[in-house]
Amino acid sequence: MPQVALTAAAAIISVTKVGLVAVGVPGTLAGALAPALLKAAAYGALGAASSALLKPSLPSSVIATDWVADPNAPIPALAGRMKVPGNVVYKQSFGPERMYRGIVGVWSVGPIEEVETIKADGTVATFGVGGAANSPFNDKLWFSYKTGLWSDTALASPTGLRSSATIPQWGSNHRLPCLASYMVTFGHDAKQKVWTQGEPEFEAILKGMRCYDPRKDSTYPGGSGSHRLNDPSTWEYSTNPGLWALKWEIGIWMGPNNGRPYEDTLALGLGTPWDDILVDDFIEAANVADALEFTCAGRPTSGDDKDQVLRAFLQAAGASPRSLGGRQGCMIRASEKVSLLTLTRDDIAGAVEITRNPGRLERLNTIIPRYRSEAHDWDMVPAEAVSRDIYLTEDGERRRSREVDYHFVTDLDQAAVLAAYDVADSREGWTGAIPCMPWLRDLAPGDCFTVDDDVEVIGGLKMIVLTRDFDVSTGLVTLGVRAETDSKHAWAGGITGAVTDPTDPVVPGYTFPAPDAGDWSLAAGTGDLPALVFSGEVTNPLAAAVQFAYRLDGAADWIPAAQTGANVEEIAVPLLTGGDWEGAVRYQSDQSGVWGAWLELGPVTVGGLVPTDWTDITSRPGWVTDGRVPAGLDGSGNLISTVSATARNASNLVYRSTGSIDFTGDANATNGANWATNLTGRPTELTDGRIPTALNSSGVLQTPIPSSLADTSNILRRSGGGLFTGSLSATNGADWSTNVSNRPAELTDGRITTALDASGNLKSTAADASGLLRVSGTGGLAGALATKDEATVQAYGKLASNTALSTSFTTVASASLACDGRLVQVFAGISISNAGASGTARAIIEHERQGSPGTWDMIASDSWDIDAGTVSDPVILDKVSLAGHMLPPVTTPGVPETHNFRLRLDATHANMTALATAASSTGILNNALSVYHPG
Repeated sequence: MPQVALTAAAAIISVTKVGLVAVGVPGTLAGALAPALLKAAAYGALGAASSALLKPSLPSSVIATDWVADPNAPIPALAGRMKVPGNVVYKQSFGPERMYRGIVGVWSVGPIEEVETIKADGTVATFGVGGAANSPFNDKLWFSYKTGLWSDTALASPTGLRSSATIPQWGSNHRLPCLASYMVTFGHDAKQKVWTQGEPEFEAILKGMRCYDPRKDSTYPGGSGSHRLNDPSTWEYSTNPGLWALKWEIGIWMGPNNGRPYEDTLALGLGTPWDDILVDDFIEAANVADALEFTCAGRPTSGDDKDQVLRAFLQAAGASPRSLGGRQGCMIRASEKVSLLTLTRDDIAGAVEITRNPGRLERLNTIIPRYRSEAHDWDMVPAEAVSRDIYLTEDGERRRSREVDYHFVTDLDQAAVLAAYDVADSREGWTGAIPCMPWLRDLAPGDCFTVDDDVEVIGGLKMIVLTRDFDVSTGLVTLGVRAETDSKHAWAGGITGAVTDPTDPVVPGYTFPAPDAGDWSLAAGTGDLPALVFSGEVTNPLAAAVQFAYRLDGAADWIPAAQTGANVEEIAVPLLTGGDWEGAVRYQSDQSGVWGAWLELGPVTVGGLVPTDWTDITSRPGWVTDGRVPAGLDGSGNLISTVSATARNASNLVYRSTGSIDFTGDANATNGANWATNLTGRPTELTDGRIPTALNSSGVLQTPIPSSLADTSNILRRSGGGLFTGSLSATNGADWSTNVSNRPAELTDGRITTALDASGNLKSTAADASGLLRVSGTGGLAGALATKDEATVQAYGKLASNTALSTSFTTVASASLACDGRLVQVFAGISISNAGASGTARAIIEHERQGSPGTWDMIASDSWDIDAGTVSDPVILDKVSLAGHMLPPVTTPGVPETHNFRLRLDATHANMTALATAASSTGILNNALSVYHPG
């Protein structure tokens, strides 16, 4: 194949049989380009690499759908929805006569989303209380499972087994944390009515693990939602192959955090650090998969090649892996790429190697995709071939095909679309390497560009970057490229798949002749019982066996009678009844085993059973013939004769003597005896009259109870005067003033009526007597103090001596604001007259914004104790420091504003609270300051 070299200086095509020649390149540049030219030569293999399909190579464990009895099997991880075999980790027979078989298995790393369906021998099983199966598996199947959380307890033996049997050597300490697992118990089926094939095949259809989706993570740029990488509980079940490729790149982890990446233990996958993953690549793959409705399902294990598993997930997404600057990502194949730039001569830094590729013997025009088909019990099955007419025409109608496995694909149309892309990509015509100037170093694998028309040979082509190599010493970038044809996307995206199920081969017809008409005859049997007799012989030497059948004349179905060897000559068939009967005979071929046609015989008349006369029966017992039976029993079997005395006594029967009411016999009794005359030994208490005296005919007590009994029975009774007597004496209807004694004085001395009115309200006189000041119904003041002057009112509850609290302020010593808007320090001298008592004084600094007068807010305060003294000896507090308090923010950010300040006194001490409050309500304004607040 000729090689094409384009020089940066002259872009002169030079075709040689030896190698690349940079024509017209200055010596210094040519020396610099030498490594690039060598690398370009190395890219000569790109033609074969790009045309060869990147088929993932996975072992059968990834696609196994049958039970695996291996406790040391690698750990599996279930992606998507599929039939899952169980990795059996424990198996034991147990119970009476070892009638139960217990099996513990593992499905996947957990937690999984759902156990959708359980089948035994292909029949769906449902389960009730305690995991016991419903019909048709009653008493033969029990099932339980765990989804695979770290907190899962051990699987427990089912209850209700015979002799309370439990699976041996398995207890609460046999946990399987972070593994979706199950326990199935089979009951012995000796008659094979349920388990017709022995131990049944057990299978489950599951929905697998959950995936992290950066698109649903508000903390990831562009994401929106509750997903968090470090919180697996926020993840969701997904069949998106792009997300599963990202999950495999991150790794599948097991531990107390239920699989938190980079904190728990890596169990499967690559475990690539988050910062080393080109996450946006996988997001693009997920978006394309959603748009094309691509899904995936598979069960890779910790023993599989990690890189091949990643390729299989990306294959299902229509993508392939790429590496950029040591970071791992992917590039999309199943969508049309936008050209990012036009590559001109000025962008090319040296000799370009381009190969017209592939050759006719290398390119494909047909692929037979194999995918996992639910309709075929989740086995890998081939779909119909995917090809394109134009490709077949280009190849002279000669089919060049290959079978390709799409391991994690379960949708037929998806497999067909991916096969179409593989066919098209195998036929892309140009591959090679282009050394480029440093400014093109941002081009990455998966990016596309268009070659300017002025560039020889490849001008006008759209290229996709497959690899990128940066030479630090020269700053040059070498791009491994392949042509990209946009028209393939419309064709591949519209492909739909089909599967043609195999049919049973057509076997050439083979028949065997019926017996000759003279071979067999049919006759009625001659014995007492009805029978058919077949007589004859087999004259066909190729016959190996004979079948006989019979039926009543006119019946539709034949009744099988017997099957014998070919040497039979006569066979008698007993019948239940006489009548007209037909017979039939046929032979089986000794060579092919085929049964021949029937030879029908008859009908013949067969007589019924011959009756036997009673008198013909000899040795009849005397008790049958001497008449005792008809004498003792009637036609219905009832006894009609008398019973002898011997029989009566032997049978313990009671019988009556003639004309007497007395009975005789071993069980004597009296029937119809008189209470008063015939019954002796009656108890006195039943005859002395006490019962009718005490009880009436309804059983109600009607005799009086003596006082002594009433007292000892703790019964309360009433005397004639309305009073009650007895050991529980009480008074009914007693008078408050005369019959009730020891009344409390507070209930009788009038204090209640003096203080409360009839409605229970406190009378106003009580308030006056208590010196209370109250508000009348009209809003005015009422009560004993309503007419007092202010000084008198102040004296009550405020100042013991009605001496006013005298306050005065000196000037504020200083006030200033820092640049950040904080009040740095305020000094104030305060003189307080203590009014002869001890207490507390408080200095308060308040501020208001100009323009909002009257709205004062406290920003600082300080308190001091006041000692007892005299009015003429005030306590002086000076230089009070109130420092470092933040002013509130300005109303409009960035707009300065002015604040006013004031200092006021608030004081409390014995009998001064109210007055101090009054002073605070008006405020004591002293040296209000207008301060510039920069905001």
